[in-house]
Amino acid sequence: MNKQASLTGNDRGSVLLVCLFLLALMSIFGMIALNATDTELKAAGKQKVSLQSFFAAESGISEAMRRLKEASSSSDYMGDTDSPLDPDWSAYILTTDSWATSDDPYYDSSLSNYIPTSSDFTNTTIQANSKQSNLSYFVRIRHKREYDAEKAGHTTSYPHYFDDDAITAANSNASRGGIVYYGYGDPFQATKAMQFTTSSTTQHHPVEIITTYGLRGDSFIVTEAEVARNPGIAVVGAIYSKGDFTGNGNSATVSGVDNCGSVADLPAIYTLDPATSSISGATVDGVVDSGTDDLDLDNYVDTLKNAASSQITLTADVNGSNYGYPGDFVTVYSETSGNVGGLKMSNVNGFGNLIVEGDLTMGGGFTWTGLVVVTGILTFNGGGSGVNITGAVMSGDAVDLNGGLEIYYDSCAVGKALSSLNYELINWRQL
Repeated sequence: MNKQASLTGNDRGSVLLVCLFLLALMSIFGMIALNATDTELKAAGKQKVSLQSFFAAESGISEAMRRLKEASSSSDYMGDTDSPLDPDWSAYILTTDSWATSDDPYYDSSLSNYIPTSSDFTNTTIQANSKQSNLSYFVRIRHKREYDAEKAGHTTSYPHYFDDDAITAANSNASRGGIVYYGYGDPFQATKAMQFTTSSTTQHHPVEIITTYGLRGDSFIVTEAEVARNPGIAVVGAIYSKGDFTGNGNSATVSGVDNCGSVADLPAIYTLDPATSSISGATVDGVVDSGTDDLDLDNYVDTLKNAASSQITLTADVNGSNYGYPGDFVTVYSETSGNVGGLKMSNVNGFGNLIVEGDLTMGGGFTWTGLVVVTGILTFNGGGSGVNITGAVMSGDAVDLNGGLEIYYDSCAVGKALSSLNYELINWRQL
């Protein structure tokens, strides 16, 4: 007969102690797991808030870039309205009326510190002026100065910009030097966009430093960006031709002398194919030049199309029409590469950018102020009241000039046409 084992009092006490130990151990593991989960949740929450602050800061940069692009006649404009530009200009974008100058750890009372409104670009009264209502940030915009480049490592041996203002002395926070611009400012590299200083500021756009503070809860993210307007394509002559240039007609005048009187004169005609070019009877004010500046007109056409806030598209020949006006330059575009003979335009009055993918023939009564860019063959048939262009003309193929016409290089008209281009990011960092 089997005898069933039984636990003594001591055995039962041992089992109880083991159970209590295991229960305590499980409780400790549970507390560790809960604490880890709580820590992870808090970390995730902080990361979420930090990301929201970061995105708010990036939204501030986007708003600043969009409003810098606006025409100075727009109520949304956020830029320097002085002429010439004020080196100490600065402006804030605020999403709340409760902002104070002490909220900006880099507030500089020596700057203008405007808070532009739709009716007063030089307002200094604190008030919300942002177009954003769902995010919390504030933005400071100011011109980049020579001292900013020096702090980043600029020296005469390791230049960050082309120094063309005749002043090469070192600068300080109290005396920051000249404004740094972006575009075609190096006469030795006329088709290379770069940062530069200059004593002639009429036709150049400054590099802007945008510092933005994104806020969410108790999270605070600061980012800084250097931005500048896309300078477009380099203008190297009143007429630029990649192919042969043929000029006929005693009533034709082409001038590379700046009609605006703001920048150095250009060649009247610049061609890549001098061997097949000829001029008969036309009056040329300025040199007829040739060189190797093979400009990327196709890319420039794409840039202009993408930048235009509103674009007029032509799908058929035009005889009698008006486009834009002196205070409102527009972009007119046509794709004619599949049309025999391309696009024909006559009795037209326009202001802005005329960009044609394919061939273009201009007839009598054609007047344009700004830029004319044609990727194919460009033909001038200036009968009647002739063809009159103030600005610059570019062709990706041959140029055939016939009859009465007047073409004058004008840096102001070119600059205004290029003002439709977007601001682009040059440098970015998180502070």
